[in-house]
Amino acid sequence: MSISKRHHYIPQFLIKGFVSDDKKLSVFDRKENVFLASRKSPKQVFYEWNRNLFEKDGEKTDFVEKLFSNTENKFAPAYTRIINKIGKGTNKYVDLFHMIHYLGTLYNSLPQNDIKISKYVQNSNFKDLGFSIKSKNTNKGVSQEEIEKLQIRFKSDLAFEQLIKLWKGITDYLEVDIIEFYKTCKLYHAETDVRLHILGDRPFLLKNEEVSSIYESEFIFPLSKGVTLYRYLGKELKEISAEDRINVDLLIFLQSKHMVCGPDKSYLTAIANVALKYDTQKKIKYLEDKVFKIFEKE
Repeated sequence: MSISKRHHYIPQFLIKGFVSDDKKLSVFDRKENVFLASRKSPKQVFYEWNRNLFEKDGEKTDFVEKLFSNTENKFAPAYTRIINKIGKGTNKYVDLFHMIHYLGTLYNSLPQNDIKISKYVQNSNFKDLGFSIKSKNTNKGVSQEEIEKLQIRFKSDLAFEQLIKLWKGITDYLEVDIIEFYKTCKLYHAETDVRLHILGDRPFLLKNEEVSSIYESEFIFPLSKGVTLYRYLGKELKEISAEDRINVDLLIFLQSKHMVCGPDKSYLTAIANVALKYDTQKKIKYLEDKVFKIFEKE
């Protein structure tokens, strides 16, 4: 069986939500501050070579990537129904619950959180992580000494760190009162056929960057070029203005480190040009305050 090498940290099914009629995207290189010469397919963006490739028993294996892919495949149909407004009633709610669960996993698996997850693993023991260690032969607990040896072994394993990203997504989700969380979410659908919103390599806009999971903060997440998820606390969001939506795109552009993609080059060019005006941390903070002002209590 062939081993995959191109590992997407943003899944292709989500990237496809931002393509134009040609099934491709315009890509702005944030490091070089230029557009890539040609438009790219979802396969060609937001990935790292061999990100989830590890060696086990002397052989290369992509079993971690397969686990991530399996999770993505389970969510993809729900995502398609959400952004296309397919389904009503119970199915709609179930799809949104799946979406909320998956976003927690996605957030943990982004490259921007690699160091955070590594520290989380190193500062936790098996009990903190929700693991119970038992003997395979007796099905009973093992000694503390054996547990400590296993902890040292696993904490030095990079594959284990990647797996914890999936596991933490599950445990974070299970700690949430999902019904109450659902009540604090609003899906914004573009009112016209002009759907131009963009996607960056740091796609979550979090009001509080210090949280251990996205469920603890208000946030904004672009689901597609025409659908955006807002998670609010305090007042309910009644209306999201055109200026608010453009400011979200500006902030997504500014916080991206490597690339930003969108269906329309002219719109992305306009965003890039306006972003030049926010060339200091003070000005970026001003923009952040404007973006998150919609969450403030009246």
